[in-house]
Amino acid sequence: MAKERKHRLADPQKSASSGSGKKPRKKGNDSEIYLTLSKILGAINGSHQGITAKTISEKTEISQGAVYRTLRFLESQHLISVLKSGKEGKHYSRPPETFSPPIDFTFNEILAIMLTCDRMREENIPLLKDAYSAFLKLRDRVPKELRKLIQNPPFLLNMEIGPLSVSKSENDADYLEMLMTAHRLQRGMRIRYDSFSEECVIDTVLHPYSIRFHRRGWYCIGHSSLHGEVRTFHFGRIHHLEVLDENTFTIPYGWTPESYLGNAWDLIRGEKDYEVTIRFKRMVAKNVADVKWHKTQKFTPQADGSTLMTVTVSGLQEIHWWIFGYADQAEVVRPPELRKIMKERVIKMMEIYKDA
Repeated sequence: MAKERKHRLADPQKSASSGSGKKPRKKGNDSEIYLTLSKILGAINGSHQGITAKTISEKTEISQGAVYRTLRFLESQHLISVLKSGKEGKHYSRPPETFSPPIDFTFNEILAIMLTCDRMREENIPLLKDAYSAFLKLRDRVPKELRKLIQNPPFLLNMEIGPLSVSKSENDADYLEMLMTAHRLQRGMRIRYDSFSEECVIDTVLHPYSIRFHRRGWYCIGHSSLHGEVRTFHFGRIHHLEVLDENTFTIPYGWTPESYLGNAWDLIRGEKDYEVTIRFKRMVAKNVADVKWHKTQKFTPQADGSTLMTVTVSGLQEIHWWIFGYADQAEVVRPPELRKIMKERVIKMMEIYKDA
């Protein structure tokens, strides 16, 4: 078998990590410091030819004075270097060691990155839009013949991912950066949050234990001072977020996202585990059995073409909404508590459509 051809790409940049030093303005306001450092490093990382303080100020909307002070600090810490000086002033860049060495990619690897990232061009979700930006940098460095294939749709292949959360805030990327910084430094954060379960906007101090992208959007799992326990927070519902200088925390020994979520169907863990059995009729049985829905799932084909799906889940609220997506093609066999929930929902639906 012929070896798959590899294409050598020029040095793509690594993602920048936030600086954590002091900025000589507004002592104690760490959240502003972290955000300013992040924005300035992001602007520098996005320029291969170097970038001036004036251009950084225009791109980030940070005053030139603040930009100059921050650049002096970053340069003193060897986090940036002067690439060249001209009439416009110094052009700053990341030191050579912050760039990755050349990497060999096969055709299929480049194609996989393209298919995975192509959808991201339409989304305004932190890191996902950065994935598309990274793909564009890779795409521009591949050989001409391969670039033509990638740049000229339609393609033979297409990869469609599921629906994603629609960003309602331009601050999501900033929130992600601040949460990651707070997690690394183990600082608490004060947030205003539009709570779904409490049906109101709440104020709480959050200790961010884990940040994850799950199916449709970004979530932070952490201890909430208001609730006195670990909760899950959706980025799209955060109204305001700030780092607290004096509030520190330690993640409990042995805590992991997996231990916290247990056998949750999605992201919300109930108080009790249930063994759930669902009968899927012949029309949908094979399609359901072909997908990995849950880590505990087991399928048992039946003689009439239907299949029994058995899962162990923590709580019933999340899974009952999923079952409803199959309408009359799915029947809950057990437990009786879930059958009751389904029956109550069906009765309410019948009331809605009584005049149909």
